[in-house]
Amino acid sequence: MADVSPAPFGRRAAAFAVDTALAAVLFGAIAALAALIDDLSADNPTGQSPVGGVLRVVAVVATLTWAVWNGGVREGRSGQSVGKRLLDLTTVDPATQAPLGTRAGAVRFLVKSAVGGLSAGVLLLWPLWDKGGRSLPDKAVSSVVASGVPVPAHRFVAAQRGSAVRVALRTIALGYVLLLVAWPVALVATNAFENGFTAFVGLAGDPEFTHALQLTVIAAIAAVVVNTVFGISVSLLIVRYEFPGKRLLNALLDIPLSVSPIVVGLALVLVYGSRDGWLGEGLAGAGVQIIWALPGIVLATAFVSLPLVIREVVPVLKEIGTEQEQAAFSLGASSWQAFWRITLPAIKWGVVYGVVLTLARSLGEFGAVKIVSGNISEQTRTATLVVEERYLNFDHEAAYAISFILASISVVSIIVVSILRARAQRHH
Repeated sequence: MADVSPAPFGRRAAAFAVDTALAAVLFGAIAALAALIDDLSADNPTGQSPVGGVLRVVAVVATLTWAVWNGGVREGRSGQSVGKRLLDLTTVDPATQAPLGTRAGAVRFLVKSAVGGLSAGVLLLWPLWDKGGRSLPDKAVSSVVASGVPVPAHRFVAAQRGSAVRVALRTIALGYVLLLVAWPVALVATNAFENGFTAFVGLAGDPEFTHALQLTVIAAIAAVVVNTVFGISVSLLIVRYEFPGKRLLNALLDIPLSVSPIVVGLALVLVYGSRDGWLGEGLAGAGVQIIWALPGIVLATAFVSLPLVIREVVPVLKEIGTEQEQAAFSLGASSWQAFWRITLPAIKWGVVYGVVLTLARSLGEFGAVKIVSGNISEQTRTATLVVEERYLNFDHEAAYAISFILASISVVSIIVVSILRARAQRHH
């Protein structure tokens, strides 16, 4: 391998050429596939029009070329790209006589860039299509052509405007979600895998993290159990019965969502603090420690996630009504039998979604837990508190890795529930 050290401008120009060639090959193939699909549907009056095909090709090429040229968000900021990584394989460092890059690093970077490019393409191009695989303007045109009925000009213009409004609304909604959710989460994942699995391997042998993760899981599971039982009971009370103060109770249930978790933590300290708490002194005298112990963490976690099961179950209970329960009572069933055999199966998916949301909220709780736990290492420090501690101590890679683990648990739970519900609906 020759000892070559191109000038910075030469390396940038060469990387630009490689990136352009990759974009032309990879996304030219996608554009050709799109054009082939248009040709196959040309005889179909509801197929993709030439205008829609050209728009799709231009959008795909522009979006994915941009993604490859940047080479990912993190490397884009530091001037890296796929082309530069590939050139590093053939360039030797004069000091060490070793290549500037590795094959594993180049392949990993190429995969990350391709995944990022495809994700960006889906997010940015989806607003231009409807479920039938055609652009919305082309769908309006195809409908008019297929009908064979003359349509007044003002109705055709109105249809075009309606399509444009839908495209605009979809673009705004997706852009908002992309900037507020998808992009920050993608940055966390990218930084977590900056050095491959090194950060995760290090965390596996870190006693502080393993204890914090165990504590977080225990508190989350306890909060889920408490809020599930309480949520189903309160939901039945609100929907099935009328009583004085019902509206007040319904309003109070939303307080955990409207009050800052810091305020929640301070309130729990005032009630259960072992020194000045209303109930804390008596409990401490009996040997029960609430604040700065596991019970306080569970209380804080359960409080902030209190309404999630209720708000998922109440609409389902209102929708199913009481007819089936009344029929069961008329046949001699007890209240407990009617609940287990009729009510609970009917509200099953509402309960499941509430449980998943409660789990996700419990795993990510920070403010209230920090107040009531004392943040003592390997005793009352949860995973979110470890994230803060590592980030403030400039161990950013570990902080990103822990954040990625917590986020992955929540996302996987939601995905699994969605898949199971879809299968259950197909079987029914």
